[in-house]
Parts: sequence; structure tokens; C-alpha cells
Amino acid sequence: MDLRPENFSLLFFSLLLYFLERTRLSPPLALPKYYRWGALALFSLWANCHGGFVYGLALIGFYCAGEFLRVKLPAIYGRMEPEDFSLFKTYAALFCCAAAGTFINGYGPRIYTVLFARAREMGVIGEH
Repeated sequence: MDLRPENFSLLFFSLLLYFLERTRLSPPLALPKYYRWGALALFSLWANCHGGFVYGLALIGFYCAGEFLRVKLPAIYGRMEPEDFSLFKTYAALFCCAAAGTFINGYGPRIYTVLFARAREMGVIGEH
């Protein structure tokens, strides 16, 4: 029985991917408020367990960018479809709630300075 912190990142990333896909494939309805609170709670817990929460933020960011491009590209190419940014707004709200949740930890916003310091040290860490 060896519990490693990165296992939390695998679990939380999988849950996040499931709910993002579920949101994408569901009919365009208003996102329940508990999704936003759930994103805040998930990322608060995730930031306290492992630094892999950054990958979860990136995943939501990719969904957000993909939805923005899906709506905007038909207009660029001359196809006249009505622009519906409701799913983009949903992903943006989830991203904001998730990002806010990462600040609920022992370091507060300084958690990002720790992550940037680790990224700078990756060359030295990789040598060992």
C-alpha cells in the first residue's frame, strides 16, 4: 500500500475530463451551480494534494479555447450560423471557479511561485 500524491492528480484529472465531456455532450442548458462549487472544491482539494492541478486548469482552458474557436471559425469562413457562446461562458465560469479554488491552500497564491521554482529546477532534478 503505497499512496503517492500523483495518484490524486490522475483521479482528479479523470473526473474533470468526465464532467467536461458530459457538459459538452449534454443539451445546451444552464450549468447547475453545484458544478461551479464542485470545481472550486475539487481544485482546492487538488491543490492541497498535488501540483498536477495545473494540468486540470490547462484542460479547462483547452475546452474553453476550443469552444470559442468552434463558434468563431464559421463566421470567419463566411458561414452564417448564429453565434452561441453559452458553452464557452460555461467553461470560462468553470475555469474561474477552479482557479479561485487553487488559492484555498496553505500557501495561498504563493503556490504558483512554488510551481515556477520547481519548473526552473527541472534540469537539475533531471540529472539526478
